[in-house]
Amino acid sequence: MNNLESIYSNLNFGDIILFQTEKNLNPILVTVVFINIIDMALSIGYINYKNFILPYFYNKDVEIEEFIEWDDEMIVLGYWKSIPDFKSLLKAYRKKVEN
Repeated sequence: MNNLESIYSNLNFGDIILFQTEKNLNPILVTVVFINIIDMALSIGYINYKNFILPYFYNKDVEIEEFIEWDDEMIVLGYWKSIPDFKSLLKAYRKKVEN
């Protein structure tokens, strides 16, 4: 398990991340859209992976969400440069933190 700071320098547009936060323990699979620093805090913009695929079928607008890490609340379970296969996704998902 990593935090955002440990992978931040390697992140690029289009990378895939599986993460959870201290407030939301359900892992979220996202595609990175932008990387930024805001007021000395790390920030990433992302599209939830299910929202990335569904608009093609339902003609919905895709919403870009932003996560600003003021403290180490993002737990990165998996990080890939391209779409992960099922086995590596499952391996990362099993690292999730329970209460």
